Amino acid sequence: MISKKRENLNWILTYDLRLNQTYTFRYISFLKRLIEKNNNTKAIGLIFPFNPRHIEDVSINSSLIHTPQLIELTITNYNIIQRILLFIDAHQYPFWLKKSFLAIHVMVYKVDSWFVDPSNFKDIKTEPSIIISGGSGGIIKSSYLLSKKFNAKLVVDYRDPWNFGYHLLETNHLIHSLKKRFTLKTELRILEYAHHITIVSESLKNCFPKKYHHKITIIENGSNFEQEDIIYQINAKPEKFSISYLGTIYNDQLFEEDFFKAFADFFHSIEDSSRIVLNFIGADKNQNLKNIIKKYKLESITNITARVNREELLPYLTDASIFLQLRFKGRSQIITSKIVDYLMFRKPILLPVSDKGDISETIKKYKAGYVCDGFEDITAVLRKEYQKFLDRKNITIDQKDLSHLSRTEISKKLVKVIEDLQA
Repeated sequence: MISKKRENLNWILTYDLRLNQTYTFRYISFLKRLIEKNNNTKAIGLIFPFNPRHIEDVSINSSLIHTPQLIELTITNYNIIQRILLFIDAHQYPFWLKKSFLAIHVMVYKVDSWFVDPSNFKDIKTEPSIIISGGSGGIIKSSYLLSKKFNAKLVVDYRDPWNFGYHLLETNHLIHSLKKRFTLKTELRILEYAHHITIVSESLKNCFPKKYHHKITIIENGSNFEQEDIIYQINAKPEKFSISYLGTIYNDQLFEEDFFKAFADFFHSIEDSSRIVLNFIGADKNQNLKNIIKKYKLESITNITARVNREELLPYLTDASIFLQLRFKGRSQIITSKIVDYLMFRKPILLPVSDKGDISETIKKYKAGYVCDGFEDITAVLRKEYQKFLDRKNITIDQKDLSHLSRTEISKKLVKVIEDLQA
């Protein structure tokens, strides 16, 4: 335990901040806002040589990435299971083998493989007074141990739930139950210790035991764009009738094909379909999506790309006719950052089948599009919006000021949490 008096210093501990991922934008916005408010803050991005799941290899383009406020910490001290995972990666063994050892890590260490032993931090000379944990259970546990080591206050930030809430994408109830069996006590111990908890929605907050609600603040997912920067770039009468989905797409979103069936029926019924486009930007790693596109004979008008940076993404947002959102198979508590970007760019959002939860409620709250009930509803929406396109009508959603949806504005809530803890 540290007894000497220290200046206030915040650490934000999360994954590799050089990557083009949603978490990157969240924690860079936290870092920027805290610095602007004269809070001494450093973000520590954990650089792992192994890659358990879904991390893309696209670098982010940000002026903050190479500033002194960002520490890129390469992990050197691995436990035995992590060393086996490194060996599996290096020799490109089948994913089922890797998945088996990821499960073994949970059983042995009571946390996922993103756990970082505190010994990896020995070369960092600063000592934090507050640690903000941004990541999975492994990073939360690392932050907890570091908080105890430095006698620092701990803020646990949840973008996704650990044991309380929906089970994570690409996992089933059995896997979730097994993880919960081995890790629940660890999470409860950390929640008991945490000085504050931040979470992205009211529905997820309600999944936590009520005894912790008094120290939970909701810091929603925000848009990566500022209203004043993009409001005059939005194309109200685009030249193409484009339906755009932006970001990673999961198999758990492709379990039903109502949208694709309806869109194919609509598309193949149009005599001159040369101006119709279907975009999936950032979804090129999903083979099931490509198979579905082929099944419905939509290859000629479908554009599937790798992840792109913010500047490359902008035209897809400004020129879209409809934004597509697919529900997450039985999960009603997921509210993604892409929804907020969709809202900011004021084009109709199409939810083909209601999630009966956060996504549908958001669309209804902002009167921002269509919550459908399958094939017939979807077809009717496509024909309605296509006719507006042909008639050259303004297709934007009439919204009031939405500047409060930007990450810059939402990050103010974290500043308040930190300043209260420092008081």
